[in-house]
Amino acid sequence: MKIVCPDAQENFKRVMNIMASHDLYRRTDVLNKTRDIKLLGVGGSRSTYALSSRLAIKLAHCHSGVVQNNHEIKHSKHWNGDHIAKVVAADKFDRWMVMERAFVCNHQEPNDFRQRASKIIQKNFGVVGANTDDLYYAIHHVLFDHKNNNKACQCKLCARNSLKIVEASVDNEWFNTLLTNVQSIRKRSKNGTCLDLHSGNWGVIEKNGKDQLVIVDYGYVGR
Repeated sequence: MKIVCPDAQENFKRVMNIMASHDLYRRTDVLNKTRDIKLLGVGGSRSTYALSSRLAIKLAHCHSGVVQNNHEIKHSKHWNGDHIAKVVAADKFDRWMVMERAFVCNHQEPNDFRQRASKIIQKNFGVVGANTDDLYYAIHHVLFDHKNNNKACQCKLCARNSLKIVEASVDNEWFNTLLTNVQSIRKRSKNGTCLDLHSGNWGVIEKNGKDQLVIVDYGYVGR
């Protein structure tokens, strides 16, 4: 398979060769020691590796990882807007997928991510000092239709900055399109599950010279 990004093609071939040559446990060990293939993150079901400065590959560890890959592939096809790191290639069995690489919050550079994310939120909503936690709580507040007046809401999730985002989102196209996509996924789901949009699942992608906030992990669904 040809990945539409020349600088990622060689690393993609190396990952495919390692996957074909080793079982799951040996594969992970080999990948982690392979030069130029950087481990970006690992969870209970999947690992993410950098293929280039612009692309990353997610590998499933188990059936749950395959299911999460399948969800992200489907969501990426139907998603309207630039709120997610898009999937650009995938295995027909959903064992792996290649997607846009984003700058995410990690243990080495947590403040760098928070500062970049905060600047984006301030630009989009005019709220100073807000972070992705506040954005998550604002989305939660609107999606689950809290009955209290915004200013008087006593919900533990609704902190001051998140309510400011809610107030500023009335005519915000980016925010409202995001909600429309999330609501569509809930409607298509058999049991009304919702994307997990907590702060750790967001990242920053630079497009056209500007930072853009995106969801990088949207395969897991929960209540």
